[in-house]
Amino acid sequence: MKQLLLQSIACCAVLLPFSQAQAKTYGDFAPGKTFTYTVDQVISVKAVGFSTAVKAAIPADVPKLRKGQRVKFTIGARGQLTATGLSIPFKSDGGSANVYSKVTVGLTTKADTGEVFKNLQNKPTGVVLNFVRTKYAGFSSTVNTVTYTFK
Repeated sequence: MKQLLLQSIACCAVLLPFSQAQAKTYGDFAPGKTFTYTVDQVISVKAVGFSTAVKAAIPADVPKLRKGQRVKFTIGARGQLTATGLSIPFKSDGGSANVYSKVTVGLTTKADTGEVFKNLQNKPTGVVLNFVRTKYAGFSSTVNTVTYTFK
């Protein structure tokens, strides 16, 4: 009996590291991880048809952030990048950055993308978010692009 108990304890000690290693991460970020960055740059442009893109207001369905604003990001339960007013699904680990993307196709095509850059220790070092809205009317299209960079 004593021998069986010792074997059971040894087995549990061996399996413990494996159970911890199997915890799900997304690009080396565990769900619940948080990090805060400041908006460094805001670019919002609009192009109609084949015209040159010009400075434009941020569309209503895009998060409105201002330069200098601090934003707290959280990695969601399924790896999504979340912050107030946004949730973008995890797509892949690009090595030096995690990639997030959500595309909705219709009369208005929406593409929300994000990259969280990381160092060799897999710590976040910066964020870029892009929101593209394309509206079609006849043979013409209007494309709004909003880009936020964070430090």
